[in-house]
Amino acid sequence: MSDMATARARALGDLIAASHLMTFEQVPAAVAAHAARAGWSETLIYLQPEFLETRVGLPPPPPATSS
Repeated sequence: MSDMATARARALGDLIAASHLMTFEQVPAAVAAHAARAGWSETLIYLQPEFLETRVGLPPPPPATSS
């Protein structure tokens, strides 16, 4: 494994290890900090709709309609 791949694996592992102690609001900054250590300048966070419904309080999406 290259040095960069090792750094990226360590950054992801450290993020996973620390994430259970974070609030939802702390996650973006933590992801950005760990990504920067791994050499990534940009990151995206994708959330499941079910997560948004239960954690953020957004209403569920309307049921799909068949045409």
